[in-house]
Amino acid sequence: MKLSNDSITVNQNTYYLFASNTGLYAVSGQNEDISHSEIQQNELVHDPRHMQGYTDQLKSYLLGKTKSFNFPLHITGTQFQQTV
Repeated sequence: MKLSNDSITVNQNTYYLFASNTGLYAVSGQNEDISHSEIQQNELVHDPRHMQGYTDQLKSYLLGKTKSFNFPLHITGTQFQQTV
């Protein structure tokens, strides 16, 4: 699967965002090792334009300007896991 990605820095903390064509897939912090994660098993494409809605909303949330998100999520797991 192709995942678009970008990063934001808020209050000296960097966050990495990953999204598929159906929604936000994952967010990781600067100290997380994703080298062996499921994320690395995908084709990663740096695409700030595609990620703009995700990065803007997460930055606004981290700065305390908003308390909710209105973007889609890419949900994975079993049928049971997806319903919980």
